[in-house]
Amino acid sequence: MDLKKLFILTLAIIIISISLTSAQTFKQDSVIDIITPCINNGSYCAVGLCNITLFYPNNSIYLNNQEMTNQYSFFNYTITTETLGNYNCNALCCDGVYCNINKCDFIITPSGTELTTPQSILYSVGLILSLVIFFLTLYASIVTPFKNGRDEHGKIISINNLKWVKVGFIALTYFMLLFVVGLADGIFRNFLSVVGINMFFNWIYMILLSLLYPLFVVGIVLIFVIYIVDYVAKKKLKRRYFR
Repeated sequence: MDLKKLFILTLAIIIISISLTSAQTFKQDSVIDIITPCINNGSYCAVGLCNITLFYPNNSIYLNNQEMTNQYSFFNYTITTETLGNYNCNALCCDGVYCNINKCDFIITPSGTELTTPQSILYSVGLILSLVIFFLTLYASIVTPFKNGRDEHGKIISINNLKWVKVGFIALTYFMLLFVVGLADGIFRNFLSVVGINMFFNWIYMILLSLLYPLFVVGIVLIFVIYIVDYVAKKKLKRRYFR
């Protein structure tokens, strides 16, 4: 897949996610005032009554036909929730024999904001560029030679200093992978609240982050071992050539 198709696909996924989650957005753990109007023949309901039914993002019931408070020009119901995602909300309002169902869907995100189209384009560009750099460093870390030159008897005849470039590319590849997964996690967790994807990227990001320190220690040890091996090999080569 070329870069143009990859960019269009990434942008389409983010924009489709925005369109699928287009609703009022509230911050996690904040007080949420769910408001719905009750209008009969162009005027506010005189003696109206509104009952709210609310579903969690997993479609389990949060509120079941609970009465809302009449504020004369609208009805409201106040809640606090920490569960991220899209909430399906219906308010059944009646004024005498006239009844109507109003939609009052909303979204809970950690930031309380939702991505706009310009923001989605900006994040898509950043994500694509990060992916390009990641794959370039991954390719470079694979093709860069590591082993020292040897003759037909297996003896070292030259020291390959490009191995240090390979080590650098491997480290950069890991950091780019961490950055790409972290960026994707931030986009979906803070703005789009697609629960399954949020959990996946956050899980991968936390694994990569937890492995960072152990891999750093192992890398330092391996670099030291490689340096010692090359140092010894250089000494042997010098004795061989100046014998």
